[in-house]
Amino acid sequence: EPKEVPKPQGVHEYLKTEFWRDIEIVRGFGKGLGIYEDALQSTEWVQPMADGREFKNGGGYRLKYDKEGRMRPQGNQHAKDGVLPGRLPKLDKLMQRLLVEQNIDDRVLKRPGLLWYPDGTSDAIVHRHEAWTALMSFGAPRILTIDGHPVLLRDGDLIVFGTQRHGVPKMCHEGSTFDDYPGRMSVVCFFMPTGQQAEGSAPWAAIRDDQPSRKMTAMLRDADLGKGAELSGLKTGEKALEIEQLTALGFDAREAAAALRAAAGDVTLAAEALLAGNGPALLEGDCGACDLSRSSQISALWARLQELQSAKAAKGVASGSSSSSGGGGGGGGVKAEDD
Repeated sequence: EPKEVPKPQGVHEYLKTEFWRDIEIVRGFGKGLGIYEDALQSTEWVQPMADGREFKNGGGYRLKYDKEGRMRPQGNQHAKDGVLPGRLPKLDKLMQRLLVEQNIDDRVLKRPGLLWYPDGTSDAIVHRHEAWTALMSFGAPRILTIDGHPVLLRDGDLIVFGTQRHGVPKMCHEGSTFDDYPGRMSVVCFFMPTGQQAEGSAPWAAIRDDQPSRKMTAMLRDADLGKGAELSGLKTGEKALEIEQLTALGFDAREAAAALRAAAGDVTLAAEALLAGNGPALLEGDCGACDLSRSSQISALWARLQELQSAKAAKGVASGSSSSSGGGGGGGGVKAEDD
């Protein structure tokens, strides 16, 4: 079950595992439409105070303060009313295209948000949302970090992501200042992974299978491709003798290889696991229930292994004696004796 998977460090309790998804980037989605210039002139901008969730006390929102106890302004400015329909016709058409192509029908906000980063000193501290985010960037290129990984967004680029932590660091050109860096805007649409987009987002969702899916089948197939080569290597490598001993006892070669791998090369422990009927589980890589403590079977197995080794050694001695006696009357035997 997906909820039984331990949450990685930094993932808060209020986040739902079914909301996890990968990112999708569409380069040039709204490139060259002049949306930055149009919005800059026709929008009333406000400077809000920074706020965010207080996870230590249940995840409620609170204002954020600086070291002197003063309310800290947010690192960017917001359009007072968000994206108002009719004010920016080019952006309206682009939003319609976004909603259709991404199958978004369960928006969290009444209208998309519009954020302005006037220069390189403007930023957004790292944060996360409970909903998914579709974000379009306009104006100068800026870096958006997703779980600490930088993604450069240029004019008109679209990025869609889930509940990952993200932020916008300060930025400037090499040899210049943050104040000299040109401005950038982002249009943000929050939505829930339900309705139409639940189906449309399937390629980006985390893999959670109640039964084998195409993705899981492909993963298992790819994992199985190397088992033949691995077995071949074991049969001819340093563990060749152990593989031969286990197969001589009637065990399947692949299960024998898996048992040796699980037992760190200990042939006795590997044989004990196989005798306990754990071969199939070992072969699938799942030995949580393997019984490796059946000491009563070790003695019998070890005795059998010693018999096999003794028989092989005796066969080798007999073969060597036959060769020596067969060559004693020839020149080769005399030469060896003289040496």
